[in-house]
Amino acid sequence: MKFRVVPGSLFICGNEVAWLLENHFTSGGREQIGLSIETYRFEENGDVTIRTYYKVPRHSNAEIGQLFQTYLPENG
Repeated sequence: MKFRVVPGSLFICGNEVAWLLENHFTSGGREQIGLSIETYRFEENGDVTIRTYYKVPRHSNAEIGQLFQTYLPENG
């Protein structure tokens, strides 16, 4: 897997940052790109809260669906 922040999608507001991320992966012998939105909030005590938003693939979708099956419910 490789990752790339989409140019122009980096937003900073105080102690928070957000961006649109390209997630490059190979599935079925083909390179594919899935998008995610990621936010990071940095607290004064050093804690970091990370949130990531994905379109959840079908669990039957080869490798990437199996990866999500463990952590996220299947979408309708």
